[in-house]
Amino acid sequence: MCIRDSINAEYGGVSVCSTMADYTEIADDLSVGGDGPPELAKPDSGERFSYWFDNFFATNPMAKPYVLTAVNVLFMTFFAVCFNLGGSQGGDWAENFWMGFTFAADMAETDHGGPFAYWHLWIFRAMNLTFSFGGAFVFGLVINFLSDFINSKVDGLKEGKTSVIEQNHTLILGWNDRLLSLLCQLCKANESEGGLPIVVLADRDKVEMDEWLMDALEEPDRLGSKIVTRGGSRIESPSLLKVAVTYARSIIILSEGSDPDEADAGIVRTTLALTAGLPADKVPRCHFVIELQDLDNKDVAMLGVADQTVAHDVVIPVVSHDIVGKLMIQCAREIGLSKCFANLLCFDGSECYFESWPSLSGLTFREACYCFRDAVVLGVRYTDQYCRNSGLARPVELNPPADYVIQDGDKILVLAEDNDTYAAGDSNETPRTPVPPFELPPKAPENVLLCGWRRDFDDMITELDKWVPSGSHLTLLNDITDPDDELDPIEYQKSVLAAGGLADLQNIKQVDFLHGDPTNIKILDGLGHKTGGLAIEHYNSTILLCLETEAPGMNADSRVMVSMLVMRHLQQSRGVENNVLVSEIRDVRTNALMDLTKCSDSVVGNEIVAMMIAQISEDRDNGYVFEDLFSEEGMEMHIKDIRLFVAPGEALSFWDLVGRCQLRNMIPIGWIRQVSDPDWDKLPSLEQAVMNPSNKDEKLLWHGSDAGGDMLIVISED
Repeated sequence: MCIRDSINAEYGGVSVCSTMADYTEIADDLSVGGDGPPELAKPDSGERFSYWFDNFFATNPMAKPYVLTAVNVLFMTFFAVCFNLGGSQGGDWAENFWMGFTFAADMAETDHGGPFAYWHLWIFRAMNLTFSFGGAFVFGLVINFLSDFINSKVDGLKEGKTSVIEQNHTLILGWNDRLLSLLCQLCKANESEGGLPIVVLADRDKVEMDEWLMDALEEPDRLGSKIVTRGGSRIESPSLLKVAVTYARSIIILSEGSDPDEADAGIVRTTLALTAGLPADKVPRCHFVIELQDLDNKDVAMLGVADQTVAHDVVIPVVSHDIVGKLMIQCAREIGLSKCFANLLCFDGSECYFESWPSLSGLTFREACYCFRDAVVLGVRYTDQYCRNSGLARPVELNPPADYVIQDGDKILVLAEDNDTYAAGDSNETPRTPVPPFELPPKAPENVLLCGWRRDFDDMITELDKWVPSGSHLTLLNDITDPDDELDPIEYQKSVLAAGGLADLQNIKQVDFLHGDPTNIKILDGLGHKTGGLAIEHYNSTILLCLETEAPGMNADSRVMVSMLVMRHLQQSRGVENNVLVSEIRDVRTNALMDLTKCSDSVVGNEIVAMMIAQISEDRDNGYVFEDLFSEEGMEMHIKDIRLFVAPGEALSFWDLVGRCQLRNMIPIGWIRQVSDPDWDKLPSLEQAVMNPSNKDEKLLWHGSDAGGDMLIVISED
């Protein structure tokens, strides 16, 4: 066989043609003394023993006990022979072996009564000295081996080599920058139970994880919960069994890595390992909360469940980027909405609970809304049979039809402080009065500046298009470039959005693409002339996204703060004070400083996602609630002008507002009294939005205005 082609010419005419005979000849040359490897010199017996001992000691886990035993026997035998030759113990070999052991054990420091005659002679004192050194050597080996054994056991305990013996615990698989917020929320959720175990399995060093947790979440902040860490792979059965995966009450799988497709593929693999990679009797019977990065991978992730018939009951996906993106848009459109979501999702105040109440069977949903003095009714969790008969995709419905009759087995979804702080009682319905004849004027088209970039940018623009008035103008400002240097930055932006599926927009009539760093004061100051687009003061709303990077959250937040400060400074210097500025931040510690930038609102993306994951972990049905809140169809949480429900000078209680809201097909769940409450500005951020008011009978005066009036938090379709 010959290989000929243009290779000969390529290598200067040298032929690279060879035949099998050529190779055979070369092999024969090597076998008869050609340039083969040199022959190794024959090692002597000492080198062979040293080589054997090195391998034995390095590979055999019992090497140390074997060596210790051999050395002890060797010294005991040597001492026994010396004693026997000296006439000790009348030549009794057993006694002499015992004497040899005692000399090896206590280094001959004791007189022993003199083992043989002439004990005082120098020759025997020299022997005694030898015995002492030999005993010291043996005893030193014993101490060394025992010390190594104890240290290895202690290191094993630190490294978490033992199996977890917890049950009814929350199991977290993975590690990312949302873990601390997630642990804090789980600890708060378990506080009413006196604390419950939380187990973390991550492919990290256990000692480092424990040290980080001790610094980040001190013992008093754990509120009685016990946090256990183990290092290992979350796709390997031994690691999963080591953390008692079978006995967990819920499992959270965190996304790891910055590449969305790769990270989501890792989630699918982990789900497969949990549902198909364990013995049948070890497969967990709880639900999984999986964190995804790309909405397009949501359906694929469900395929990771071995039994597809129960996939949607077992696995609840949370697409973190999609949720944060939608929140950013919604909070930019309704200032204060981020406080409402934080209040709804956190475990500090009121949270969602499902419970069946036989006393409510036969009542309509409208009537049931008045039966809880310490809770607010949000919706219904239908029975599985009703869902099958009605063809419902989701068993939970927020704000269902007012005339729906509650059936036996239905669970009422409420917002309450804790699961034991509320109960169904008598109706508190008040006489219904009509809503005031007030309607908000149609909104004029707006100019929106969207700064930054993320992989799901097309989804964000689609969401924004649903919220802005018709005829609005959108400007995109970012500094992304084509990694292949084939397209200029503007064309690259357009191609990425088109590839992402950005369709025709309904309300946004024009989209401008600008290239520049949103944190650069020259770029921002040049808007309207040098940079392009409109001048910064002409944008009604500005939304600034956080950088998608593996750098610590505080680093990315610092750039956001700089940009917010520059934008507000430019607007104020040009006579504009109240234009909306909303930013995304990653670290909750930055939130306290954002007020200094005078931004309208900020969304702590990591914190919101962690809260949502914790809520679903505690109750699988909460996943349906948040799916409904963030889906394109269905009910959403909104902040409404109080003038839609209350006439000027009118005092209404919460029960009165329930009736007024029902006339507009809404459910009130709280309020923001930023005008009527004189101390509103001094309240902590979470307390500014009151959810599930405590005194629902108190009649309050309300004040509405076109700028900064009282607002009502409702569940409604739009």
